[in-house]
Amino acid sequence: MNRENLDILSVGICTDDHIAVIPRMPSFEGHTKMIQSSQQGGGPAATAAVAASKLGAQTGFVGRVGDDRSGEFIAADFERYGVSTEYLQLQKGRKSRKVFVLVEESSGERAFIDSESSLQPPEPEDLPLEAIAAAKILFIDSYAGETVLAAAKRASNSGTEVILDCEGNPDLLPRLLPYVDVFIPSGAFFKKWQGEDKIMEKAQNLRERGPEQIVVTLGERGCICVGAKESFSLPAFPVSVVDTTGCGDVFHGGYAFARLQGWSLRRSAYFASAVAALKARKIGGREGIPDLEETLEFLEERASGWKD
Repeated sequence: MNRENLDILSVGICTDDHIAVIPRMPSFEGHTKMIQSSQQGGGPAATAAVAASKLGAQTGFVGRVGDDRSGEFIAADFERYGVSTEYLQLQKGRKSRKVFVLVEESSGERAFIDSESSLQPPEPEDLPLEAIAAAKILFIDSYAGETVLAAAKRASNSGTEVILDCEGNPDLLPRLLPYVDVFIPSGAFFKKWQGEDKIMEKAQNLRERGPEQIVVTLGERGCICVGAKESFSLPAFPVSVVDTTGCGDVFHGGYAFARLQGWSLRRSAYFASAVAALKARKIGGREGIPDLEETLEFLEERASGWKD
């Protein structure tokens, strides 16, 4: 894949996820049987790139893996989904990020166990600046700190749209938001950062810091969307949920794809919500990601007015 063909370039962390569905969360006494399991790639910006690629966008990822089996798996999983690994850096002698996810079948509740990783985040000087400037969208998560800030500045100065997925690192936001076009934080992070009440009002105030659009994802309660012309709440699509792991990341990838089409805030939110809902029907963050045809068929059946 040539760099000039990239629609979306993602910068962030990538992980080797091991997911197990169990009847109930285990206690320290006794044991719990595993119903099903899966190994899949993970990471916020990483899975967003995979989702956008599955929908039809040309995507690439900037990040690091170790020279271990997990690193090999992460790279192979990107390639499986058509995500360019040209800018995926290999750190010799380092352990890749591995995450164990326990999913309780009866409730859908999840527990995450992170293994020790010796990876160092990419440095600003490691960024492919020409590729960032050439991409239509730069998608970043907040984990790489100063590196994503440098990437956002380069993108903003080059006319590349910047979409930010934020789960933490609030100290970085005052410096980062002026370079962000679309800010999509999780509800859990937003409430911890801004407080539990008046989410829409607070999101509207945050637009003054730079973002054109702010979408706060609320899981099964949908999302709150704030733009220049309208603000609204959108409920989640009801589906038979197997696992919500990665739903937020997939929502972000769907939203980025929608932005490539030039769609409105409302239409983009409907589309991203559908992509996330469809993913929830299968285990893990990637196996259930739908393609474009499946997503559009779902929307026509469930939300005939989504194009309005």
